[in-house]
Amino acid sequence: MKKIIFFGAYDINARIPLVNELRTHGIDVELAGIGATPATADSNADGVVTHAVGRGDLKREFLKLPGMIRRLRRDRGADLVHTWDSIPGMLANRAADGDRQGVYTRTVTGTGQSFATGGAKGFALRHGYGSAQVVARKSAAFTVFQNTDDHRQFLEHGWVAPTTSMVIPGSGVKLQGFDAVRSSGRGDEMRRHYEVGDRYLVVLATRLLKAKGVAEFCDAARMCDGKLGRSALFLIVGPEEPNPKRAAAVTPFVGTEVEVRYGGNCPDIPGLLSTTDLLVHPTAYGEGIPRILLEAAASEVPIIASDWAGCRDVVVHDATGLLVPARSTAPIADAVIRLAHDDVLATDFGHAARLRVEGSMTLEIIAGQYADLFHQLLANRPAVKESIS
Repeated sequence: MKKIIFFGAYDINARIPLVNELRTHGIDVELAGIGATPATADSNADGVVTHAVGRGDLKREFLKLPGMIRRLRRDRGADLVHTWDSIPGMLANRAADGDRQGVYTRTVTGTGQSFATGGAKGFALRHGYGSAQVVARKSAAFTVFQNTDDHRQFLEHGWVAPTTSMVIPGSGVKLQGFDAVRSSGRGDEMRRHYEVGDRYLVVLATRLLKAKGVAEFCDAARMCDGKLGRSALFLIVGPEEPNPKRAAAVTPFVGTEVEVRYGGNCPDIPGLLSTTDLLVHPTAYGEGIPRILLEAAASEVPIIASDWAGCRDVVVHDATGLLVPARSTAPIADAVIRLAHDDVLATDFGHAARLRVEGSMTLEIIAGQYADLFHQLLANRPAVKESIS
């Protein structure tokens, strides 16, 4: 069985479902994260080994971390290191330069705020990001993208080659789990938990970042008041953002039909989606494929999303949902009003989105594509090392 290390940030354990699926393809994966939880010891959550690389203090440990990665690969007998997220990818690039035996690959999980920020700051972010990608091209044996727009952009800039890059859409979703939730009573529990009652439920599930469209969602909800023909709760759920410069504030509102409320970090997203009437995702943030879109599609919830990289891979306008301009307000309100008055169309969108995910974005399909890639790279290992040296 081939041995691989997935290296990422503190939240690397989010890859455990993919790791377990890869085992069915003859690939053993261990996880490693920068200061991964727990930060001072290895863990074995769900039978998957997770290594803490350093203590998460990048300022003090940045120059030491590449050596730690190389030693971890050798000590664990891994054939390949695959990175997730930008900073882990940069560190692995440095590790690869000093490692003649290991193969290093990566997944670009989005571009963050590099292409969403304007002005001089945005220019500086894009320049720095591009410079990092030029370096990464020399070290990474292969680059996986989670959406088609990011892949196209990297190709246009010459940051990757078509022969050593491909799209594997998102991280996958296991449909059976969402099917089980829909036939359970967890949706009713969520309605009681959030005091929804029999109201039309519109959900934004996201970290409270300005770039995730929280303010636009609140403003659009107020514009819908008196135009829906029914009572509605516009519910925002998700963790708060600790960085005050990036954090978004929720503006509560109670009108004649509409209430806007922040519900905190949801304890059961699948349960909430099983009873959600409409999901809105007005992001302007560079993600691979927003996981909430895959989960909503798996739950057959109609979606309104930004016309933005990653969102377009799930939502085909007027076919599997509705796309609206990023950073907009009135178009979101118009789309909500349209679907609130057309239950048949909303249901059709939910079914179509589910079929789209079934065809190319399930966990089983995604794991199979990664497994094929890893097997091919390791079978051609001498040629791979020569091509990037």
